[in-house]
Amino acid sequence: MLSTQILQLGSDMRGEFSALRGEIQAGDEETRGLIEERTAALLAVVAAESRETRQHAQTLHEDTRGLIEERTAELLGVVAAESRETRQLLDERAKELREETQAGDAETRRHARTLHEDTRGLIEERTAALLAVVAAESRETRQHAQTLHEDVIERIKVISRG
Repeated sequence: MLSTQILQLGSDMRGEFSALRGEIQAGDEETRGLIEERTAALLAVVAAESRETRQHAQTLHEDTRGLIEERTAELLGVVAAESRETRQLLDERAKELREETQAGDAETRRHARTLHEDTRGLIEERTAALLAVVAAESRETRQHAQTLHEDVIERIKVISRG
């Protein structure tokens, strides 16, 4: 009797464990199904958001590229305008410097011509004055030489007479 009861209890327990195991397995299947279902739903959401993010990134990229091209064109225009303005200013300044140099050259030539004429005049004056001095001294020297010559001749006559 006791052994029958123990056997019966073992059999009942096995039955309950089998039923419990069946319920757990059914619950596991249901849980797996829910997990798969939710995973698939989350993957779909992630894929949709990923597509949306890629589209948004593409739109931002295109907008940014457009802005960069627009700003680059604007800056190139500004640089070209400033470059033209700078070249124009440099050309004007170069022209002014050429004109100033030419005016300075002309003034220098006038000044050099004046100095040349003044110098030539002074040289002519000094040459004339020196020639006059030389001529006067030459006459004086000739007169003095003449006097000395006459004096020597007189002395020779005096010596020759006696």
